Amino acid sequence: MIADWKNGPHKLTYRQTERTFGLVAAALARDQPDGQPSQALQVICDDLLEASIPAESKDASTSLAVDWTDMESFSRPPPARGGDCADPEASSGHRKNNLLRREDELYYGYYLSAGIMMPDENGPAVPELARRATVSSCRHDPVRAFAPVLTAMPAAGIPPGGILADSGYAHRDANAWALPPRAAGAQLVQDLHPHDRGPKPKSERIRGKVRAHSPDRSHRLDADFR
Repeated sequence: MIADWKNGPHKLTYRQTERTFGLVAAALARDQPDGQPSQALQVICDDLLEASIPAESKDASTSLAVDWTDMESFSRPPPARGGDCADPEASSGHRKNNLLRREDELYYGYYLSAGIMMPDENGPAVPELARRATVSSCRHDPVRAFAPVLTAMPAAGIPPGGILADSGYAHRDANAWALPPRAAGAQLVQDLHPHDRGPKPKSERIRGKVRAHSPDRSHRLDADFR
């Protein structure tokens, strides 16, 4: 790390770097830590990721592929009988174990959500660079934690395009995922949840009247199902 010094650029020592990091972390931390970054910290992380994208690639695509993954904490979980641990903001979560059995695996840590650049439909290939990311404790829904990061992109001068997501996003309620990105101008391309795929047996068919509204609630459709 290089800093401006009275005699010119100065390479910080290990102690000076540690001190600087501590000051920055304290300034950007929440007053009451809750497992999510403060608004100021998220804005700085957004700016750092955006600055890492080469100038010739910034306007090459407006589409993103989004997903989340597990990120284990350096700390052990709190004792089962109660007590403190080294990372109290982390929380217990579930992740796929990639084994033959289908049970999820329990871990202690965070969810890392990221938006990766991808080609627009029928557009040229683009470098797959991370354009947005956030980290949230497992006590928070990663979809709800990441949606505000994406909807803030237009204010930074980045028009939203297509957002490619898997069925984990499609299964959330509309206010959590579908409506905010669309209100910001994005187009969602996502897989159906396994519960919503394929034909259903007759016993599962809907009977009765269904009332549906358009996303902006300007139109209403009444339908009878038999």
